[in-house]
Amino acid sequence: MKRFGGGFALMLRIYGFFYALLYTLALAAYLPVYGWRILARGRRGVNLSQRLGRLPECLRAPSDPRRVWVHAVSVGEVNAVEPLVRALLEQGCQLFMSTTTDTGQEQARRLLQKPISQGRAATFYFPVDWQWLCRRWIKRMDPQVIVIAETELWPGFLLA
Repeated sequence: MKRFGGGFALMLRIYGFFYALLYTLALAAYLPVYGWRILARGRRGVNLSQRLGRLPECLRAPSDPRRVWVHAVSVGEVNAVEPLVRALLEQGCQLFMSTTTDTGQEQARRLLQKPISQGRAATFYFPVDWQWLCRRWIKRMDPQVIVIAETELWPGFLLA
């Protein structure tokens, strides 16, 4: 990836620092609410552990040189990218699909049920938007292409 030089690079670093700081503070403030929601719904913290960096086993060793990461936030975005996902799978690509919501994750798993069972696809929760964490995920998965559905922009991810 081409890196920017000069004053623009400095501006991006400063922006990234303040974004990460504010994002971290907001996340820390939200964690008690998130913990309460997990307990109230009787769920496990799989969502949180993936978001904080635990990669699912299927993402650790990509097996195809044509790897594509598709990010679709929720059910609507998963449905919107379905034709693209089907076309990529027909072309023989290995597909990684991330979502942000639980319902989006359920829909992605339904959509990719057969390719997942064949080892040609995987679903996971989008990582917390810290640049260093996103860079780690990108490095491990090594996708050729990243597709972000609609205009869901994550500064930490984009700076990674």
